[in-house]
Amino acid sequence: MSGERQRRIKRALAAVFGAAAVLVVLYILRPPCLVRKVFGVLCPSCGTTRMIAALLQLDFAGAWALNPFM
Repeated sequence: MSGERQRRIKRALAAVFGAAAVLVVLYILRPPCLVRKVFGVLCPSCGTTRMIAALLQLDFAGAWALNPFM
């Protein structure tokens, strides 16, 4: 395998594991929606964190109910 191809594979794996780490942190911390907290209205992405948590638990119907737009 060429050196360039190995670097690409390593970068792709780092991106995948980085995204997975972010999702796990969001699942554990469950940060509040800043738009809702500051302005008191639901933003288009409200429910995204709860949707991600539902997806991590393989609850696809629940995820769809929480935020069908994302």
